[in-house]
Amino acid sequence: DRCKNSGHSAGRKGWCRVRLYERYRPRCLADVVGHKAAVNHLKTVAAERRPGQCVLLEGGPGVGKMTNALAFAAELGCDHQFSGLWVCPCSDLGVDDTKELFGGRAHTGWLKIRPLENASGWNVLILEEFEWLSPQTQRFLKTALDVTQPGYPPRLAVVATSNSVAKIDKALLQRFMPFMYGSSEHFRDQCRERLALIWGQETDGEPLPAGWTAWGMTREAMVEGC
Repeated sequence: DRCKNSGHSAGRKGWCRVRLYERYRPRCLADVVGHKAAVNHLKTVAAERRPGQCVLLEGGPGVGKMTNALAFAAELGCDHQFSGLWVCPCSDLGVDDTKELFGGRAHTGWLKIRPLENASGWNVLILEEFEWLSPQTQRFLKTALDVTQPGYPPRLAVVATSNSVAKIDKALLQRFMPFMYGSSEHFRDQCRERLALIWGQETDGEPLPAGWTAWGMTREAMVEGC
């Protein structure tokens, strides 16, 4: 299955990474740090349940694009593939896989997959690393995501994440509302506040390590301390 949730590494250090990651990952958009414009837009979509929403989150690695996408899906009751969440790495998403998602023909516009445990009836399709789509798949998606076509599913939200959209067809990009994610000093300050809080909870209030404000230092120190 090309569209699935990612697995986790095993072993003691792998377990530590999963434990911290799963415990403190935002469960809803209200818990997300930074990126106010994108978060507010996603909150509006989730609250109003507006049909035909396609959102593009663009920015470098580690700035929270996937975290935001998953928090948005959770707002719509989509927590895993059996409740309407589909995470598709675009490097593995070929034309045949995309046709399978959309019922075999682009103009039908209907996802063949259906939520089994989601009372809201929504599907959230997350296209991860959007820039890796092949030109053929881009052409198919351009038609499949045309919200003006008859029969387009009203309870489908699409979120694409990308490091760069330079190689994405401009006509396909027009299907999406774009938001740029960056690593500004304000964002870093907010992340440091969150990391300091996590450190205190995980270490019972031990002092933060020297140099902890360096980007990524606290995370690595906590992993090594597990």
